[in-house]
Amino acid sequence: MSKKSLLSNPAKCWCERDAVREYTNGRGVAAVFDPIGAPTYETSLQLLAPRGCLINYGELSGAVPAINLHQLFPGSVFVTKYNGMRWVEGFHEFAGLIADALALAAKRPAVISEIAGRFPLDRVADAYQLLESTSHGKVLVLPKLE
Repeated sequence: MSKKSLLSNPAKCWCERDAVREYTNGRGVAAVFDPIGAPTYETSLQLLAPRGCLINYGELSGAVPAINLHQLFPGSVFVTKYNGMRWVEGFHEFAGLIADALALAAKRPAVISEIAGRFPLDRVADAYQLLESTSHGKVLVLPKLE
């Protein structure tokens, strides 16, 4: 895997552990942001450089296993679980945060993969149908799509 393709599709990093090590000259990465959970936990740890940090922020495929502190010792790495509820004061803030994030994502496509579709909130069923199809890219459901 080339450096360019590795950077353009970070999701491949979990299955391309050797490519990540090669790209970082054997050192590993400073941080891994893992939304997957159980199946990627071990590999995410292996991708870390000494004193690196694994940030788990989701459990798309299952909960992360109980952490064995001895497993963290050799690289002196850190593991944390992000809880978005600690960064907002209430549900009333979510609409604005989501709208801001989606606006940024739409303006800076390099931040995310290709956008396969945009749907207003009242067409969320259509968005799910597109997700289940063979399309590639993100499917955005926007609160105020014009």
